[in-house]
Amino acid sequence: MLNRVTITEIGSGKLKAFGNKRRFTAQAVDLDGYPILGKVASWKSSNEAVASIDATGEATAKQNGTVTLIASVEDQFAGATLVVDQELASVLSLTGEGKLTALNRGRQYKAVDANGNSIVGKNLAWASSSDAVASVDQAGLAKARGNGIAKISATVDGKSLSADLEVSQEVASLQVTSDSTGKLTALKRQRKFTANAKDPDGYDITSKVVVWSSSDPTIASIDGTGVATAQRNGKIKFRAAIDGFQSPPVDLEIQQVLAAILSIDGSGKLKSKGETRQFAAADAGGSALSNPITWRIMGDPAVATIDANGKLTATKNRKTTVTATDGSVSVSTDVEVEQMAARIVITKGKTTLPGVRKQTTFEAIAYDANSYVVEDKVIAWSVSNPAVATITTSGDVISVSTGVTKIRASMDSVTTEVDLTVN
Repeated sequence: MLNRVTITEIGSGKLKAFGNKRRFTAQAVDLDGYPILGKVASWKSSNEAVASIDATGEATAKQNGTVTLIASVEDQFAGATLVVDQELASVLSLTGEGKLTALNRGRQYKAVDANGNSIVGKNLAWASSSDAVASVDQAGLAKARGNGIAKISATVDGKSLSADLEVSQEVASLQVTSDSTGKLTALKRQRKFTANAKDPDGYDITSKVVVWSSSDPTIASIDGTGVATAQRNGKIKFRAAIDGFQSPPVDLEIQQVLAAILSIDGSGKLKSKGETRQFAAADAGGSALSNPITWRIMGDPAVATIDANGKLTATKNRKTTVTATDGSVSVSTDVEVEQMAARIVITKGKTTLPGVRKQTTFEAIAYDANSYVVEDKVIAWSVSNPAVATITTSGDVISVSTGVTKIRASMDSVTTEVDLTVN
C-alpha cells in the first residue's frame, strides 16, 4: 500500500547558468519502506519562471531564484528545493571585435553565464582599467578615449572577469605645419615642424609615433621631434608618417645670407707691416658662406690690402674698414694696424765721454716682428744712473760725474741698453 514518495537529486548545488539542467527521480514507497514498482510520478514546479521540470524529472534553470520541484504519486507528494543562481562566466562584445579606430566610438559589452545568457537580477558593476584609453558606463557601453589597451571588467557577486579593448586611431588625414615660414638664412638654424593627424571621425591623434624623413639630409636633417636643422644651401622636402600613412611633402629652402665677417686666424690689432689676417664671410649663425664674396678696403687703402679670398695684409699704421659684399648685401668690420716694437737697435752715440759736462747724442731704430721700421712712434730714452749722466727725450746725453751708467732705448715692451763710461 502506498505510504509516501521519495525524491533523489542527481547532482548537487546551485544551477549557475540559465539552461543548465538537473535530473530528479521519484520513488513510491509502501508502509514497510519498500519501493512500489510500476508507480510513475507526476512532476511540477512551484515557479515555472525560475525552473521548469519535465515528465521525466529533468529540471531546467530559467531565472535566478529558488523553486520547489514536486513529485506526486496518487495522493502522495514530495518536494525538492532547487536554487538557480547565475555565475559570471565571461564578458562578451555585442557590437563587433577588433580595434576601435576613432575616438568616442563605442562598444557594447554584456556579462554572461556559462551558456551565454546575460546576467540578470544581480548587482553588476562595470569598470575600465584605464579611463584614459576607454571609459565604460554601468550599462556596459565602452567609449574610446585614447590610444592603448584597456580591460573592460564586470563584477558580479565578488567575481570579476574582463575583456581587452584596444583603441588605435586610424590616420585619415595628416598635415604638417611649422613654427615659421620662409627660407632659413643661416646654417645650423632650425625650424620646428608639427604633424597634425586626425582619425576618421575628425579627432586629433596625439599619442602615436611620428616618423620624419628628409629628401636630402645633407641639405637639412630632421630629428624625431620634427626639428629640422640646416646643413647647406639647397631645397628640401620633408614628410611625416604615422603607421605608414604619409603627409603631403613640405618644402624648405636653405639660403645663407651674409651677416658678419669673421676673423679666422686672430683678433685685435695687426702689430706688424706685412702681417696677414684671413677673413671669412659668415651667416648669422657664424657659418662661412659658400657664395663668391667681393672683398674691399672701404677706408684708407694705404693701411692694408685684401685679396679676392679675404686675406688682408697690413701696410700702414692706422684704422681702416674691410667690407664683404654678397649680391646686394654688404657687411663691414674695422681693422687697425699698430706696429709693435719687436727689437730696437741703437745706431748712434758715444759710449765713452772724457770728463763731466760732455755731450753726445744717441739714436735708435725700432723694428716690428717682420723687420719693418716702426713708424709713428717715439723711442723712450732713460739712464740707469742719473748721477753719472742725464738724457733727454730726444737722446741728448750730458755727463755729470765719472762712472758708468746704462743708456736705455725703449718702445712698447722692448728695451735695449748700452753702457756709457764717463772718465
